[in-house]
Amino acid sequence: RKNLSPDDAPVGTITEVFKELSADKNRSLSLGISFPGFIDSEKKKVIRSVWFSQIRGRDLAFEISESCEFRNPIIVERNAICDITYDYVFKRFRNDALLISLVSGVSAALLVDETILHGKTGNIGELGHLPTAGNYIPCKCVIIGCLETLVGGAAWGNRWAWETKKRPESFAQSINSSKPARQIIENSLALLFSAL
Repeated sequence: RKNLSPDDAPVGTITEVFKELSADKNRSLSLGISFPGFIDSEKKKVIRSVWFSQIRGRDLAFEISESCEFRNPIIVERNAICDITYDYVFKRFRNDALLISLVSGVSAALLVDETILHGKTGNIGELGHLPTAGNYIPCKCVIIGCLETLVGGAAWGNRWAWETKKRPESFAQSINSSKPARQIIENSLALLFSAL
């Protein structure tokens, strides 16, 4: 394993794992990499990722395929686009569809006439960074009041920690047995649907 600079760590880690997986020449692999952020699908470059700032402007598919000498498809997309692509390829969605992902923040993907829409700047469906009235919570993207500071997995865990003084990680175990946990989700989903 080569030593990686912090700037190369995400690409290096993915490459190392992929080399191990593709070592078996009898196996035909494709690779899908998803993360929260913005992608220029035409240029195949990362515009911005809140979680991985060091991959901005990079063509991850090219870098990984070159370092692994791999010629099968490599798709790099934001979370919701990867989710709807999977669902479309495996025929879970047959017609127009809207997929909303609430894993880390709030992201959506649109399938219209058998085409996954990206928008001119790759931002279509990035609902998490819509401003919400009366919200003064700073977002990881450095904007104040983004929807995803109130809606989605990370926001629910943070709200749970603030209200109960428990660790954010304990939120997931409490959903079925705790009325306050369910109320956090209900309130944030009402906010999400009013934003739509």
